[in-house]
Amino acid sequence: MARLKLKAEKISDLKVIASAVQDSILRTSDIKFFRGGRYMNFRLLRFLNESDSSARAQSALRVDGVISVRSRGIKKTDDNIMAVLLDVNFTKTQSPGGFINFIFANQIEIQVEVECIDILLADLTNAKKTNKTPKH
Repeated sequence: MARLKLKAEKISDLKVIASAVQDSILRTSDIKFFRGGRYMNFRLLRFLNESDSSARAQSALRVDGVISVRSRGIKKTDDNIMAVLLDVNFTKTQSPGGFINFIFANQIEIQVEVECIDILLADLTNAKKTNKTPKH
């Protein structure tokens, strides 16, 4: 299967990326905010929902034009927590800016204030079969 590479610049694009990253797993230590560069990186194991077989690929999600970041449910003292990404959505404030909300299992949420929607998702490795599939 070909590696996935997607870019989002509007809400409809973001919905496609949200469906592609649903059920991804990651460590909270794999979420980095680069204040000086005004971007955020997420390194995750993406469940290939588009595949007929159960597989995951190492992927990167980059959010550009970041103004600020807030989180809930993440302890600063334990950056080794595993999280399951459930949804990504956008709340418009002053066009084209707004908040991108990353919703995780176990009441973890990251809210990223952005100038506009500017996200890139790219698979970094080929898919590998897994016997751990989402249970929903």
